[in-house]
Amino acid sequence: VQVQDDCEVGPPKPSNSEEDEDVGPPRPPMVEEEDEEDVGPPRPQPAKKRKVLDFEQVYLDALPSAEMYEKSYMHRDNVTQVVVAKTDFFITGSVDGHLKFWKKQSEGVEFVKHFRAHVGPVDSLALSHDGTSLASCSRDKSAKVFDVVNFDMVAMLRLQFVPAACEWMYTSAQAQMKLAIADKDEPKVHIFDAKSGKSEPIHVIKTSSPVICLRFNPLFSTLLTVDSAGMLDYWSSQDYKLPLAHLSFKHKIDTQLYAMAKAKTTPTSLEVSEDGEQFACYCTDRSIRIWKFR
Repeated sequence: VQVQDDCEVGPPKPSNSEEDEDVGPPRPPMVEEEDEEDVGPPRPQPAKKRKVLDFEQVYLDALPSAEMYEKSYMHRDNVTQVVVAKTDFFITGSVDGHLKFWKKQSEGVEFVKHFRAHVGPVDSLALSHDGTSLASCSRDKSAKVFDVVNFDMVAMLRLQFVPAACEWMYTSAQAQMKLAIADKDEPKVHIFDAKSGKSEPIHVIKTSSPVICLRFNPLFSTLLTVDSAGMLDYWSSQDYKLPLAHLSFKHKIDTQLYAMAKAKTTPTSLEVSEDGEQFACYCTDRSIRIWKFR
């Protein structure tokens, strides 16, 4: 048998070529060196410095410690009106027509008297500027007059219209206790003499639209009215005209009294400052508008 020199006899030798696949279990993947994560519980953070309130213990000692420390001064139905007198009394009216008189004490409030004043809801309450007289009106077409100091009802007026709001319109120097009541449906404000107890008005003020807010300025003896169109008007308690003697203008066109009408908004409340020099309205557009009276 002839054997060629090129042929190798025996088992094949392992190859040293890089292209040959590795034999045996795979090598574990190489892991890049990274920052080692902390092992174990987190390090405690430094405590923040606590802010200390001045006189903190005084406030803590003043906190109520009883199980129940609230008081409820209740009506049997929703409260619609609240007025506060200068004589430390305040009066509340509710949807069911009830009035309640309360006395402010050095600590708390004392209930004084309860009136079943109206068949319908109490739509308006008005206190005189000296805090001695109270008027209430309701959609049951009635108005009641009360003596606040003595807690008595002194007069009852039967109305020929549905009232929208009421306001006292007199000063201590005047003999008549004038009570202004606005008509809800017609552009009229009826003036009554509450002391006489007569249900017939002594005067009727005519406006351009039904009046929704009334407020009296006793320092200038002037009634302020705002109607449903946003128009502001001044009325003297003497002759029911524009009180030019107290004003620096002669025509409303020279003032900003048309601001609510221009903005097409109406007020929900009207208040006069203590010195009588300013008055303000909170309006349905969530704005408070302030005017100088003169």
